[in-house]
Amino acid sequence: MPNWNDSIVLQLANGERLTPDDLPPEVAEGAPIAIPEGDELSLAVPFLPDFKEARREFERAYIERRLAETGGNVTRAAELLDMHRQSLQHKLKELGIKKKYSIE
Repeated sequence: MPNWNDSIVLQLANGERLTPDDLPPEVAEGAPIAIPEGDELSLAVPFLPDFKEARREFERAYIERRLAETGGNVTRAAELLDMHRQSLQHKLKELGIKKKYSIE
C-alpha cells in the first residue's frame, strides 16, 4: 500500500487498534527504519516486537554512534550522552559493546 502512513493515521484517528498485519511487510518483519533527522544524524532503528529488545538495540546503536563520533573516547561520549563516565562504562559492559571505535 503506497500510502500506508495515511491508512494508519486514519485507523488511529477512528480509535481502531493496529496489528502487525496493518503494517507493510518491511516494517512488520523488523526491517530497520531510518529516522530522518539529517544525513549525519539519522540512525537506523530496528522494529522488533519485543519493546525491551528494541530499546536495547536502539541504545546499542546510539551509544556506538556517539563512541564513533568521539573516536572511542568514553569520557567525551559520556558527556555527549549526558551521563557519568562510569555509568557509560557499565552500559557498555551490559550491552556487550567493545571500546574500540573510529569514525568510518
